Amino acid sequence: MSYLLPASMASQRFVVCEAREDDVEGMRIALWEAFQHELPRTRPLALEDPAGFAAETTARTLSTIQDSSSPFKWFVATPSDAPTTIACAVLWERTENANATPFEPAITAPRGGSTQAAVYNESAVHYRATVGERPHYGEGGPPSLVPVALVMATDPSFQGQGAGSALLTYLTKIADEEGLLSYVDASPQSVRVYSKFGWKAVGQFKFPEPSTGAEAEPVYATIMLREPSAPAS
Repeated sequence: MSYLLPASMASQRFVVCEAREDDVEGMRIALWEAFQHELPRTRPLALEDPAGFAAETTARTLSTIQDSSSPFKWFVATPSDAPTTIACAVLWERTENANATPFEPAITAPRGGSTQAAVYNESAVHYRATVGERPHYGEGGPPSLVPVALVMATDPSFQGQGAGSALLTYLTKIADEEGLLSYVDASPQSVRVYSKFGWKAVGQFKFPEPSTGAEAEPVYATIMLREPSAPAS
């Protein structure tokens, strides 16, 4: 898969580049810390076996980084003064046609079970209907095989400091250069930052209830699209 990528791009505080094998452990920590709020809803079984979930996450991340032919690419933002520290990580996919193959609903979801599979299936149906047959960046893939196809995680110690914005600046530059649509299912706390970079809300779907059984307000993922700022030259 071809990407029009600069080797790296620096903001005032962060350097953004494609992830390397040495980044995997830092990425695992950032992902775990960033998604503590979502895990009871999307991966409840991960909380029962954090070591097993960590091993799976590490193996899957490393496999993606090592596979140069994969349409999935990991990118990281590191502090300018601490290049081995992962402040934010994003999984990004280039898809030619989301509807090229028939949709096969998932029966269960890794670390989530049938309830989460139902939500992933709903997400996939919205996704396919929203992007149609247009080439794009963002989420994709059968939920049974790729439970989370686009991930953006900022380590809590770096939230609000511009790490996520540095990554989105980098990725929207790629999308604009190629003239491609971008798609994301945004969590409530990330809608504002995606909106800042040109994504617009076009729908929503409900997350599962927390696995703890505690009373909680419903949480919705917002389906967001971003048109390129200019057509490809």
